[in-house]
Amino acid sequence: RGGTPNAADFDNMVNVFRAAMDMGIEYIDTGAVYGRAEEALGVLLPERRDKIFLATKLYTNTRAEAQMLFERSLTRMKTDHVDLLHLHSVGERNLDTALSPNGAWSYILEQKEKGLTRFVGITGHNNPPNFMRMLATNQVDVLMTIMNFVDHSTYGFTKAVRQDALERGV
Repeated sequence: RGGTPNAADFDNMVNVFRAAMDMGIEYIDTGAVYGRAEEALGVLLPERRDKIFLATKLYTNTRAEAQMLFERSLTRMKTDHVDLLHLHSVGERNLDTALSPNGAWSYILEQKEKGLTRFVGITGHNNPPNFMRMLATNQVDVLMTIMNFVDHSTYGFTKAVRQDALERGV
């Protein structure tokens, strides 16, 4: 994550992705902030795009940055669409900004309307009230978060957030 891998590290990333796909992995989840992972996927995706469910994430509050990140992601991955586009790390987002007309969420929803993503989602590891607020928009297709013993004792995603998502069909 982050940094600039040397040529051998980058080649290894490509080899790991290739091996995973060759073994039948069809769900690929990446993000604009995950170093050069999208570039490594771009080496492989053009020949395999129809066999992969591709998800990526936008780590931002603003529409302008969301647009820049998504366009860059598509270029890096050498594809014209993704299957799932997430607003990343919702617990850290300023939702007043992210949900505004100039926010990242309106941009993400527009990409769904344009067919550049089939589904929209939210991800994160903290701050359940932000997740509840996003779910209340009734615009979220997918929720990706932690659900384990530590969460059960710390944040409680397994309680309120999970229940709300299930009730909304997310």
